[in-house]
Amino acid sequence: MWAARLRGTHGFSKIVALKTMLPALSADPRFEAMFLGEAQIAARIKHPNVCEVFDLGEQGGLVYLVMDAVDGEPLSELDALARRLGRTIPSGVVARLLAQAARGLHAAHVLQTEGGEPCGVVHRDVSPQNILVTCDGLVKVVDFGVARPAERTTETRTASGVIKGKVAYLAPEQIDGGPIDGRVDVFALGVVLHELLCGARPFDGETDLATILAIASNEPAAPLPEDLAIPPALRTIVARALAKDPNGRHVSMRELAAALEAFAATTEHGEDETAAFVREILGPRRAERRKELRESARVADARSSERLAVADNAVTLRDVQQAVTAAEKRPLGRIALGLMMIAAAVVAVVLGQRTSRGASHQVTADPAVSVPAARAAPALPPATVGPVIAPAASALPLVSVVAPSAAPATSPTLRIARPVMTPSAASAAPSANHPKKGPLDGWD
Repeated sequence: MWAARLRGTHGFSKIVALKTMLPALSADPRFEAMFLGEAQIAARIKHPNVCEVFDLGEQGGLVYLVMDAVDGEPLSELDALARRLGRTIPSGVVARLLAQAARGLHAAHVLQTEGGEPCGVVHRDVSPQNILVTCDGLVKVVDFGVARPAERTTETRTASGVIKGKVAYLAPEQIDGGPIDGRVDVFALGVVLHELLCGARPFDGETDLATILAIASNEPAAPLPEDLAIPPALRTIVARALAKDPNGRHVSMRELAAALEAFAATTEHGEDETAAFVREILGPRRAERRKELRESARVADARSSERLAVADNAVTLRDVQQAVTAAEKRPLGRIALGLMMIAAAVVAVVLGQRTSRGASHQVTADPAVSVPAARAAPALPPATVGPVIAPAASALPLVSVVAPSAAPATSPTLRIARPVMTPSAASAAPSANHPKKGPLDGWD
C-alpha cells in the first residue's frame, strides 16, 4: 500500500491509496487473478463502511488499484495500542464498530449484477486486520482479494484442497469444503467480537492444524470468561455468531448489525463517545502519519519542480531548433540566417572597438541564450568579444537584446552567447602571427 496524491486544476489535490502486488507475487497468474477480482468486486460496492475503489491501472507492467485513503488504523492495531496503555476497548465501542463492519459486509453480500441477479459475494477473509477504523470512529471493510462471487467462472474458484482466509477466522463449512454463503462471514465476525472482548480467539491452538481441528469439531466455542464484565446480551450475540451449525447463526449480516446496535444503545458509549475513545488511542499515530505525508508532499513538490524546469528548458530549445531547421529549408530563411550571423559578427567587432576606447556600453557573455549546456565553454574575460556563430549541430541564432531590470530602457544590455571553441579550433584562432582571413575564421 502506498500513499499518493491526486492533483487537478485550480490547486485541487486529494490523498489516495495505491495498492500493488508484491514483486515476488506479480508473476503468479493466480495472485493476479485475485488482485483483478478484488478490483471488480470492490469497485461495485457503494457503501460508507466499505473502502471504495476508484480506478484500476497499469504502468510499466505493474497493476495497481486506486483506493480511498482511510485516515485510521486496522482494528487489530487499535486493540493492540489500547492494551499497551493498559486499557481495553469498551464493550459498547466494540459493538458500535463491529455493527458498522457488519453493515458494510451486508452490502457486499446483497450485491447484484447489472441484470439484477445476486452476485453471492462472500468476503472469506474477515479479520481485525481487514477492518479499518478512522479517528472519527468510522469503519471501512477492506481487502476483497479472496472474496468469491457466484458469477465467477469455475477456473477462478478455490482449487480443491486449498483454503483461503486466515485460519483462526475460518468457519467449519469452509474447512469441510461444503457450500458457503454470507454466514461464514458472520462466523468470522463473531471470532473478531470474541477476540476484542477478551483478548483471545475462541479456537486458538498451538498450531494451525490444532486450530483447524478445534473449529471442525462438534464442540461449541468456549464461552467468554465469566470474570469479565460483559453484559449477558452481548454474550448471547457472540455465542450465536459462533454457532458451528450455520442455521444456528444470525441469518444475515444485517441481523447481526441490528443486534449489535441494539446492545450499543443500552450502553453509555454513543457515537460521540466512540469517536472520542478512538481519537484518544489513535491520535498520536495519526499526527505522526500526517507529518510524514506533509514531508513526502514537500519532497514530491520539489522533485516535480525540478522535472518541470528541465522539461521547460528542453521544450524551449527543441522549439528553437525546429524553427531554425524549418527556416533553413526555405531559401529566404537561409539568407536571413546568414545575414543574422554576419550582423552578429559586425556588432561584436564594433562593440570590441568601443570597449577598447572605453565606451560605456556593457557587453556580457550569457551562456543561457540558445546554447546547449553540454557545449558551454569556460567564460571568456569580460573584455574579450569575438564573432559569434551557432554550433554546426544546431545552427541557433545566438544574439538577443534584453533590457536589464536595473538599467533604463533607453540603454539596453546586449547579451551575446559566448563562442564555443574546441581544442583544435582554439589553436587555430586568429592571432597576431595568423591574421584572420574572414570575420568567421577560426570559430567553431
